Amino acid sequence: MPVRFDDLSSFDKINLGATLIQTAVMFAFALAVTGVWLTHRRPAMRVLAGYWAMFAAAAAVNVFSSWSGAVWRDRVLSLSLTTVVVALHAAAVPFANESVRRLSRDEGTSSVVRASVGVGLGVLLVHGLGVWTALTWWPEVRLVPVLLSRSLHAAVFIAPAAFAIVHWRTATQNRLSALLLALGLSALAARGLLELALGFRFGQPELSALAVASAILFNLLGLMTLGVASLIAMAAEEQEVVHRQSEELRRAEQSRQQGQRLESLGRLASGVAHDFNNVLAVVMVTADNLRDEAITTSQREDIESLSNAAERGRGLVKQLLTFSRQQPVSNDIFEVNAHLLELESMLQRLAGDMTLRLEVGAIPTFVRMDRVNYDQLMLNLVVNARDASRPNGRIELSLRVWPTPKAGILAARGASSHGGNGGSSAEWICVAVEDFGSGIPAEVLPYVFEPFFSTKSPDRGTGLGLATVLGIVARAGGDVVVESEPGKGTRFEIWLPSVEAAVPLASVTA
Repeated sequence: MPVRFDDLSSFDKINLGATLIQTAVMFAFALAVTGVWLTHRRPAMRVLAGYWAMFAAAAAVNVFSSWSGAVWRDRVLSLSLTTVVVALHAAAVPFANESVRRLSRDEGTSSVVRASVGVGLGVLLVHGLGVWTALTWWPEVRLVPVLLSRSLHAAVFIAPAAFAIVHWRTATQNRLSALLLALGLSALAARGLLELALGFRFGQPELSALAVASAILFNLLGLMTLGVASLIAMAAEEQEVVHRQSEELRRAEQSRQQGQRLESLGRLASGVAHDFNNVLAVVMVTADNLRDEAITTSQREDIESLSNAAERGRGLVKQLLTFSRQQPVSNDIFEVNAHLLELESMLQRLAGDMTLRLEVGAIPTFVRMDRVNYDQLMLNLVVNARDASRPNGRIELSLRVWPTPKAGILAARGASSHGGNGGSSAEWICVAVEDFGSGIPAEVLPYVFEPFFSTKSPDRGTGLGLATVLGIVARAGGDVVVESEPGKGTRFEIWLPSVEAAVPLASVTA
């Protein structure tokens, strides 16, 4: 026979009162969280909305469970419905875990629904069998099924809190959002522990009205803490997403402006280089004529110095033309391992007193690019490594093949499609030049590829070496990765798309 609320025990008052108030609050937060997700459509928000939907469904069932046990005195129906409630809360655990994972690492799994169904059915079976066993073996001891149910329920609340704390501690992004969800889920875990503690009072002397109200309020505060934390976490996620998008737009704008400056500088360099080349041609012809007329050794040395200076000027012109992309290039297909071995003696001479260690692959690997540009690439990098190294140091040069390339300078600027002249590459060639010298300071590293930027003295560098390297690699469809630590050295990696070996014409027509 139904009873009035005033006639209920303090245990039933807490259970029923907390359930009715929590249901209204839970539905309100579920609608709010779902509304935020529908507005912004963020992945973590969608999973969090699923979590609250499961809780709202559990709240609806929990009303009938509490009412049937407290008012209708139908113990079997109440425990059966409680089994469904615990199973729904357990099914929400994968959603909670997934939401924090996506917030903290921007990664997730597509099997969250499958995991939810699996966990829910598993807990449904465990809770149902446990309650059935308790009612069968100890039908008169009503405390046993209550404690069994609340222990399992507390574990269901503690699990997502533990997951959230672990994800927050290792978060790589949205740390504030992850922390807020961890705090909210921890408050819910505390609520589960309180319910377990109150379960031990089943059948004990009545609590005061203040104790009953305090217990109901604590339950409500735990749920409200999770709800408010969820909404603030979603707002924090949206704010960080907007911040990341703003940073991407800022970098894109900087890249566009940099491209415009380089284009203008390239046109200027091209014009100056062509005019300078004409002047140098006159100087070299005159030097050749004077060499034939020279009488004394001093005159011959002066003419030789003049000729050498003109040759260095021609090298600088070539660098300017390569930088401005005015230098004619031929896209040959050649085997990079053998070609690098052919360059070894020249590179060793450039390295001077440095020990040059060269490591190439055993399997033939081909690339499509201008051979002269490839040689210039290697020469510039080895010279830079030599200049940055200590006397009698070492330079390591290696060539390896990888299935996927690293994202480097050009990818960060949006200037590399990782395709190159060979189209979409199945394999990538990584040519690495590493020194163990002074390294590059962090504040200098962003500028090393800028034209005419150099930390060397004027007689040792023009500031065009790395700018030329970047231009050559860009035309080949590759990328450049730089890793440096002051005092320990620098590693330049040139990533180039590999191509199939060229097929001789005779073999095609045969």
